[in-house]
Amino acid sequence: MATERPMGSLSAGAARGAGAALESARVDAVRVAGLPRRLIAGLIDAGLVIAGIAVFTFSFKTFPFTPGLFEGASALNSFDVAIDLVNAHVKDIAALLVPFLGGLFLIGFLSEAFWGTSLGRVLTGTRLVDTQGRTPSMPRLFLRNLGRSSEVLLLGLGLLVAWVLPSRRSLHDLLSATLVVRK
Repeated sequence: MATERPMGSLSAGAARGAGAALESARVDAVRVAGLPRRLIAGLIDAGLVIAGIAVFTFSFKTFPFTPGLFEGASALNSFDVAIDLVNAHVKDIAALLVPFLGGLFLIGFLSEAFWGTSLGRVLTGTRLVDTQGRTPSMPRLFLRNLGRSSEVLLLGLGLLVAWVLPSRRSLHDLLSATLVVRK
């Protein structure tokens, strides 16, 4: 893919700009996974969370939305109407956001802790390593998944960092001193 490049091809200045941790990494032995590949892996993992919430919700008939949440959605002809719709259903949105963020954290952390990968990474041919090219420690996995879940609240702002940095690492990767590489 066009966005993938061997880490060893980064200039010395780019590596310094990406952080001291990258300078000490074994950059010649790994290939940083491109952003499209990483986004697809993340969407697959998020899809698992959504599927789990849907199964739980419909199995126990605990759908958190109040009746009429989507009523008037076709009438969104102005920004004010959209804001009114969101304000009217803040509890409903929170009722879905909290389990989604918790599920995203748990699926990421537990799958990486027990199996060393996630379903999304298996299907996209990527894996998670620390900046030394080793399997990340439990504290790093915890920080990474906490940061990844928090990025949802930031509306993906942390992922935009990956488009700017030469290392192609997002905020949760920088926070936990990890990177996603191609197998």
